[in-house]
Amino acid sequence: MKRAAKAFTQKRQPLLKELSGYHELIYFFVWRYFKVRYKQTAIGIIWVIIQPLFLTAVVSLFILRGLKIDFGYAQHVLVILPIFAGIMLWTYFDKTVNAVSDSLITNRNIMTKVYFPKIIPPLAATVSGLIDLLFALVVFVLLIIFSGSGIYPIGILTCILALVLGVVATFGTGIFFAALNVEYRDVSQIVPFLLRIGVFATPVFYPVTLLPNRIQEFAYLNPMTGVIELFRSGFFNPSAIDWKGLAISAGSAVALAVIGLWVFRKKETTMIDVI
Repeated sequence: MKRAAKAFTQKRQPLLKELSGYHELIYFFVWRYFKVRYKQTAIGIIWVIIQPLFLTAVVSLFILRGLKIDFGYAQHVLVILPIFAGIMLWTYFDKTVNAVSDSLITNRNIMTKVYFPKIIPPLAATVSGLIDLLFALVVFVLLIIFSGSGIYPIGILTCILALVLGVVATFGTGIFFAALNVEYRDVSQIVPFLLRIGVFATPVFYPVTLLPNRIQEFAYLNPMTGVIELFRSGFFNPSAIDWKGLAISAGSAVALAVIGLWVFRKKETTMIDVI
């Protein structure tokens, strides 16, 4: 505790320079998150695959079949593919934002005993969630191959861009709530509630084009709208990519990251006192 308090009296270094000497600790936290998440589970990492597949089946069979929602892709593109893509990306955002927002509280025993940059637990939670997403992405690609839909070469590039924007938005949102959660424990209840609402406000189960034209630009203020739509269009119809909407979502993702980092760094020096 004294060591941690003493460290905070020193002048803080730029974030990247401060993190440069903690590579092994970051790896430790990432592995710890990953190990704890699947500890004592019978099928382990397979849960990453089963959950979105099951939800995709439920949505496809019982909801979209009745509503007859058209994603606007070619007929050979099975409807489960864009649905699975949306669920896969939203699952990463949902679970990781929750994990990041709680990361400081769950690691408070370590934080009060040993000094290290307090952004490491949120960063590790983000990376750990990304590992899950990559496993699900492999299944998604296999579904495309086995369905005979084919993959556009540009889909690989747009996939990478979508994942980068998704990570930026997730990390920015998560650390904003993580900083607030240290002082206001209500945040642990608020975040899951907001995410439950967010899944319906985001085009996870439907295309953004289903919304009225005047509302679509506002929908892109949600960065996950741009992430999901770019990911889907890149794989199934590159000519349908809404670059204007993507720019709005990209700007929103960067703004979230900047605001989240600013709030986190501002509150970082007092975290030990209230955690």
